[in-house]
Parts: sequence; C-alpha cells; structure tokens
Amino acid sequence: MIHRSNRLLNKRGVNRKQRDSQNPARVYYPQRGGTSSAANLLFLMSQSTVNNDTLFTSRIFKVVKKIITGRSGKPLERHIIIHPGAVAVLPVLNDGRIVLIRQYRVAIDKMLIEIPAGTLEPGEPPVSTARRELIEETGYVAKTIMPVMTFYTSPGFVKEEMYLFKATGLISGPTSLEDGEKIEPLLVTLDEAMSLIVKGEIHDAKTLTALLWYKNQQSPAVLNSVQQ
Repeated sequence: MIHRSNRLLNKRGVNRKQRDSQNPARVYYPQRGGTSSAANLLFLMSQSTVNNDTLFTSRIFKVVKKIITGRSGKPLERHIIIHPGAVAVLPVLNDGRIVLIRQYRVAIDKMLIEIPAGTLEPGEPPVSTARRELIEETGYVAKTIMPVMTFYTSPGFVKEEMYLFKATGLISGPTSLEDGEKIEPLLVTLDEAMSLIVKGEIHDAKTLTALLWYKNQQSPAVLNSVQQ
C-alpha cells in the first residue's frame, strides 16, 4: 500500500504543496473535493479579456480571437465561435410516440438521428423558433410548447446556448425544408428510442439530452431517488 503522502510527490521527489507554495503563479488543487472556491475565484479574476478580434463572419456565426490574461500574467490566445443560439424540440404524439428525424450533416458527412432543431433568427423568441423549426422539419404544428431547459452545446470553444422544448398536441401537415436539408421522419416509442441509445445509434448530444430527460420524466421512482 502506498502512503497517501507519497502521492503528493512528483518524479523528482518534490512535494507538490511545497513546490506550489514557492511559485505564486501556481494553484494547488487538492486530491479530493475539487478546487476550492477561493482558488476558482482567483483563477476567474485572472482570466480577464484584453482584446477581441473578429477573424471571420458567416451568415450564422463568427469566429473571434480573444486575448486573455492567464494566472502567470502572460497573454493567452483563444479562438471562439460566437453563435446566436438555437432551439431543439422533443415532439410527442398523442399515442406516446416521439417524432425523430434522420438528417444529413455536412460537417461529418453522415445521417444522424436527431430531434428537430434550428438557429434563432435575430430578435426571434426561442419559443417562436421552436414552433417554426418543428413545422419546417416535420410538418407538425404543436398546440403546446413547453420549455424544458437550456444548456451550452460545446462551451470549450463555442458560445452557443440551446433552448430545449417539449411539443405536444401535434397536428400533421406539410414540411418546409430548406434547399440544402435532407431530412426523413422517424417515429419511435420511448422504449425504441432508449434501445437506439443503448445500441449506439444516436450520436447527437441534444437528442441524447432530450430523450434521457424524457425517460426520467416517465420514471418518477428514478427521479425521487435522485432527489432524496
């Protein structure tokens, strides 16, 4: 058995606490319990933005170079994608089936199983975007659109907040796909959706988030155990 104190020694036999105390630019992170709130606050305060430069602007997003100040006081360069935000919709039919879609994604050159989603238009409320995207991609008009949650899709390098909604009271109608969209409908039960996840056939993060949230909503025993 290795004594706990030995875990704090690096390959040169130097105690990390002693080493870090001699270097004010470093912050010691405890083995257990994560970073202290004080250490987190100091680090966040040191991450001040010095300068922003827009490198590229597209129809939907822009790429920005940010210069921030690190703990050491040195300038650090970061490249960030600024996105206006998006919505995702979990449509549930009266018989309990879920309306999924198969959509071709150019970025990965594959068809993905997803829930309907789309980008916010300037000045457009998220709930309006949700109704619009649901009609465009599935043809369904929803009597009820319920907000579920918001989350960041990939905050390591993209500033994109996604709004998730649940749609019910669906009335079928024609789709209105954009010129570059390749979308096919896929109606599944909740059990079938869970099976697709287990088999590794759903790779889209927002869809995984929505389906697992919905599964928990249908399993109050699971929710109660988590809350306790």
